Parts: sequence; C-alpha cells; structure tokens
Amino acid sequence: MGIQKGVHIMTSLTDLANSYNSDKGNVYKCAHHYTKHYEDIFRVYKSRKNLSLLEIGLNRDDCSDIPSLRMYKDYFGEEINLYGFDIRPEFKAFEREGFNIYIGDQSAPSSLEQCLAKDYDIVIDDGSHASSHQQISLRELWAAVKPGGV
Repeated sequence: MGIQKGVHIMTSLTDLANSYNSDKGNVYKCAHHYTKHYEDIFRVYKSRKNLSLLEIGLNRDDCSDIPSLRMYKDYFGEEINLYGFDIRPEFKAFEREGFNIYIGDQSAPSSLEQCLAKDYDIVIDDGSHASSHQQISLRELWAAVKPGGV
C-alpha cells in the first residue's frame, strides 16, 4: 500500500506513520505505536475546519525530514494548520513547504512564548522527554489550547 500524490489511499494514522518512517507507528525503529492511541483521540477532530496542531520535537533521527508533521497533513488533509517546535534551527527550512516552524529550547519558557501567538486544537509533546521539560511545556502552553482541545 502506498501514498499516491494528491489522493489519500491510506486512512490509518499507523499506516501513514509507517510510510513516513515515524517512530509513532508500529514498524520504524523503536516503533512506539502511539498512533493507535492518537487515532482514537483524533477522530473527533478529523472533520473540523481550520484545525491547528502543534508538535514539539520534529524528528529523532536528523534534520532531513519532519515525518510526523507530514503524517498529520495527510491524515487531516489540507484544512489543518501545522506548527512544529524544535531546538534544531535546520528545521526552519520546512516552512517553504507550508509548515510553520518555531525554533527554541523546550526547557526555556521564553522559547515557548513564540508558540503563544496561536491557539491549538492539539498539542503533542514529543520533544526532549525530560519530565521537567514536559512540565514547563504544559505550564507555558496550556493557555494556547483551545477549549475542547487536547
């Protein structure tokens, strides 16, 4: 099964994760298979217009791709506004492809402030995985989560 340009063949978030080599699926590298849980939550949002999603942490391997943002774009379609946050400035290059990228340090509240210019339906923290950093992100970004958001 593959993705055909302009045509959504895959509807499963896990299939999309696997096709983009995201560890959120059930095949690539450590294969966390978070997608089975995400998809249960995301079903509520799938038909919404002007959906916005922020993901902290863009790629575990290198700076050559943003697999999970691509996965979300295919899953939700063109109506989604995708935002990424990462410490590595190389990811800023993906803005040319229509992705909104913030560069900063998740452990620094002042870095996260740039994310507060928008409100988000969904915020995913897949950054440093340090508990203290997750707590900072939750504290700083909670105000940017729309009512009914996750």
